Amino acid sequence: MAEQDDVVDETGGPGLRWAIKRSFVDYVLRMPDGRAGAGEGAHPLEGGEIRYEAGEPREVDGALVLPFRGDVRFAGHFGMLYVRIADPEVTIRDGKAELTIADPYLKSEERTRLVTFTAVPLDAGPGESAWSASDVVLAPEGVELFNDVYQAGEPFEPLEIRVPAP
Repeated sequence: MAEQDDVVDETGGPGLRWAIKRSFVDYVLRMPDGRAGAGEGAHPLEGGEIRYEAGEPREVDGALVLPFRGDVRFAGHFGMLYVRIADPEVTIRDGKAELTIADPYLKSEERTRLVTFTAVPLDAGPGESAWSASDVVLAPEGVELFNDVYQAGEPFEPLEIRVPAP
């Protein structure tokens, strides 16, 4: 996995653009042994955002499901801190959305709901659909991933989604 400073994706394109939680990222990178890495479809962008590559949108039980590909990891405190945010998937139903991630501990195929938000449609280019969200908050299921430092409802960074139109 590439270190955060090693890769800057300037191609743009469809995907999920998200800075996760800047105060957390800054905290990790200030640690003497703090590390952040991105790979497998996750690309660091200028300004601290990550772009996860877009997969094929699909409908499931009346909801729009938007899969993304990429693996972002944070580590520090001599192994005591480890946060993995991989292969996010956004489900949108009636404007309400949730973002789930692959099991951060690689123990199962189950997904963990990380954040919730309101998906606001954006003007998109031909053949594209897009949304933004400024009310991104930590879901109760995501609290443990951050070692209970952040509680449910904690604001996270805004995000933007661009995918091929389903």
